[in-house]
Amino acid sequence: EMNTKGMLDYREKINEIDSMLLNLLEKRFQVCRKISSYKKKNNLPIEDLEREKQIIQDKINKINKSNLSKEFTVNLFQLIFKESKKLQENDSI
Repeated sequence: EMNTKGMLDYREKINEIDSMLLNLLEKRFQVCRKISSYKKKNNLPIEDLEREKQIIQDKINKINKSNLSKEFTVNLFQLIFKESKKLQENDSI
């Protein structure tokens, strides 16, 4: 049975992982801003549904080896795509 110290250790690990997740998302969005700049210079559309489908399918193929559910993975990436598009649309570069 877990004791209070064990619980606190796990919570600290969760805090560290959450920080890493946010840091990685910020890095991803920085790259999205660079892509946005390229798209604007080359008159390309912000949205690329084929690319989104390809990414999601790739992730679904990979989650078969993990404990993540398909629904969670799809929802997570749709949320990331939505935020990426919002950043690109609001980007004034």
